[in-house]
Amino acid sequence: EKNHMRYCLLFVLFAFLIACKETKTLTIPNEEGLQSINGTELYCKVIGEGSPILFIHGGPGLSHDYFLPQLEDLAKEYTLIFYDHRASGRSSANLDSSGISLDLFLADIEEIRKIYGIEQLNLLGHSWGGLLAMYYELEYPDHLSKLILSNSTPASASMQGQDAMKNAEKRT
Repeated sequence: EKNHMRYCLLFVLFAFLIACKETKTLTIPNEEGLQSINGTELYCKVIGEGSPILFIHGGPGLSHDYFLPQLEDLAKEYTLIFYDHRASGRSSANLDSSGISLDLFLADIEEIRKIYGIEQLNLLGHSWGGLLAMYYELEYPDHLSKLILSNSTPASASMQGQDAMKNAEKRT
């Protein structure tokens, strides 16, 4: 069963990457460091060359680092854009509670899109980053090209409850 799931995930990732190839290629300079975005400093890292893919890590509180080095080989054919959420990873932690909201997390993704001059994003969201990617799709549908969710947090509380029940049934 685990091998079947692994093969399914690899197939979905492969299909996503093929679809991203069709996206307009931009020249985005490879760089890393803090970017002033929506009243805070977000750590961004850009590597590679080709169609851009923005990675949204899990958390909150984590950094993008766990994507690396597993995904670095993709930089041979794609521009990979990683960032750390507000108050996470290497991004500034100098925020009060008014600087933490779903709307601001989504606005940060949108601002990253604008900074790098991307008309439509290819997004890969993992865990809590998958939830942000789903909400981004709802808020900015015209700015999204491709979306892949990897082990995403469920989109609603009722789905989280169903997921918890399924996991409990598997353990018994």
